[in-house]
Amino acid sequence: MSDAFVSPTIVNELNLDQRVHLRLLSIRSLLYSFYARKRRDDPVNAHHISELWNLTLKMIGKRDRPELKAKAAETRCMIEFTVELLATHKQFLAPGVGVLLHQAGVELVSYYETINTAPRILTDAQRRSLMDNYLRHCVLFERVAPGMYLPKHHLMVHLNQRTAFLGNPRVYHTYVDESLNGTLAKIARSSHRTTFSYTVLQKYKLLEAVKPSV
Repeated sequence: MSDAFVSPTIVNELNLDQRVHLRLLSIRSLLYSFYARKRRDDPVNAHHISELWNLTLKMIGKRDRPELKAKAAETRCMIEFTVELLATHKQFLAPGVGVLLHQAGVELVSYYETINTAPRILTDAQRRSLMDNYLRHCVLFERVAPGMYLPKHHLMVHLNQRTAFLGNPRVYHTYVDESLNGTLAKIARSSHRTTFSYTVLQKYKLLEAVKPSV
């Protein structure tokens, strides 16, 4: 992380670990401001904005292998935030790296714009756009971080290939009840370990009892 996020007068007084922590706090502050701006600019869809509930040093991986550890849905808006951050600070990264990362993120933003605005039945042009955006993202990502591909990168290619007969991935790439994982996680965080199983079950039963019927 660059010292661009921290005042130079402060940096000189800190050791390396303190500087890294301070940089992360600065980025987290920018992230929360980004979320607030998203909610303000689009109040109708404010409840659909995915948010990280926290951003800590453990969540960003090790220095020799940086990677964000978060739930899938939490990271949706992180793509837009990262692209915005890179547009402003890419010059502080190694030569060429910031430009490649920024363009890789732009490709993903374009990908999401297509699946969020297109109907279930995609046109040939929309299907080509999805595949092109994703493959360009993969090529750019590989140039910056060779050997960092995951199995999900490969599975995403198949997801795009199947749009010809399955349609827009937006309507089937996530289970309808997957948001339940977030609810259960919140219940688990508020349950004491000595009575964990019983407390989680009772709180979930209570939640189901008070939930309005459709």
